[in-house]
Amino acid sequence: MIISFRSKELRDNAINEFLGMQHYPPKSLAILKTILTSFSVATNLKDLPFFLMSKIIYTKENYILLNIDNFVLHFSIAHEKPPKTRSGTINWDVISRLQLINIGEQNAD
Repeated sequence: MIISFRSKELRDNAINEFLGMQHYPPKSLAILKTILTSFSVATNLKDLPFFLMSKIIYTKENYILLNIDNFVLHFSIAHEKPPKTRSGTINWDVISRLQLINIGEQNAD
């Protein structure tokens, strides 16, 4: 999958271990690295390991939350035209591009 980031600051905090340690506790940083690594080796959402798939919460039409031990990652679809099913809903099984838009509380936008 291709993961982009809403901002340079968010990307730097997520990818750079030194910067990440200034913003997140070690356990959260380890969770973040595991998630980003798992996403980067998966072709699409359905290829993610079950332990991650079971933690995904589908919210608004183009958004998902990934909640592990109250450490929540907010993603939006990064496809220009998201793949849809015949009924017109998002086909989450084939989504291959996500944007990390927030790391934090479940109700953040």
